Amino acid sequence: MLSPRCILFGDDKCPLLVDLGIPVSPTNKGDFLATDHCYYASPEQAQDLSADARSNIYSAGTMFYEMLTGEKAFQGSRPNTIIFQHLHAPVPDLPEAHAPIQEFLARCMAKSAEQRFASATEAMAALGPNTSFYL
Repeated sequence: MLSPRCILFGDDKCPLLVDLGIPVSPTNKGDFLATDHCYYASPEQAQDLSADARSNIYSAGTMFYEMLTGEKAFQGSRPNTIIFQHLHAPVPDLPEAHAPIQEFLARCMAKSAEQRFASATEAMAALGPNTSFYL
């Protein structure tokens, strides 16, 4: 599962994605719910269904929202509350300053994997070559 823990920065300040080998299975689902991973889980991961690159697109969307707003996309006092929101709540709105990329975020965080970008390459192409962000 993609989460902020999977992003490291090299000496040149470029982000690097790493796999920290934290599996989520029915036997350790309690561990999953006890960690901050529930903030970034795709709906299919939250339901222990098969996941693919589109699950990472969803997780990246949640991190993208957090980077732009300073808040988690879905919040709650219990992991189950957060998971419920991943499954049922609409994609949160970005602040007005970031409204031009709301549609991009909505596609990244679509509840159905089939409605998300198929790959990071496709997602980046949708942003376009002239897109820049100042975080």
